[in-house]
Amino acid sequence: MRPALPILFALAIAACSPAEPPVSDLTAEEPPVEMPLRLADEDADMEEIADSVIGSINPLENDLRGLEVAVRLRDEFRITDTGVEFELKATGPDGQTKVDELLKLRETSGIESELLNAEAREGFYITTFALEDADKPAIAAADSVLQVMREEAPGQNDLTFQAIAHTCVEPASSPEQYSLTLFVRSHPDVDFVTLSNEWIMDRGDEGIAEMLFRRCAS
Repeated sequence: MRPALPILFALAIAACSPAEPPVSDLTAEEPPVEMPLRLADEDADMEEIADSVIGSINPLENDLRGLEVAVRLRDEFRITDTGVEFELKATGPDGQTKVDELLKLRETSGIESELLNAEAREGFYITTFALEDADKPAIAAADSVLQVMREEAPGQNDLTFQAIAHTCVEPASSPEQYSLTLFVRSHPDVDFVTLSNEWIMDRGDEGIAEMLFRRCAS
């Protein structure tokens, strides 16, 4: 885990071949032990969430140049100047990293989404982000590499992608609980899906609580 980066959710999948399980058979990784974030809904079906995400933004199948991420936070929290990032990595069967992209997303507005409307909640706000136009060629190049990897070594490549939110607490606020939910879509023509159900942490929790509850500089 990078210092001061709350990496909240990751999906790890393997490029598949006809002899391998379908791409929707993936693992949804919960935060590491040192991050005592917990699901608000303890009964949430992580596999179902993962299947929904892969069906929407599987980098092996979808063009991600239209990628958008939405973040729901409590009103007492703010996205920092570092913002929201999208990370995409791919490793070949020899252990060599073939794709390693970490791209900062730009904040957007006026986004239409039935899911985001349904997920609106009093005391929270939702902010949306998209790839910078300047970064779209990097995603297109990564996609080309992924397709070659899939053709040369089907079922033997590891692919991970995740959204990373950088947050801080409004200076005049003293929230007792951190809460964050992430949504994603591959293109404006489709609706968002839930990338991670609501993750929460109480102020008194050990681990990275001090980091998540740090106050914004101004």
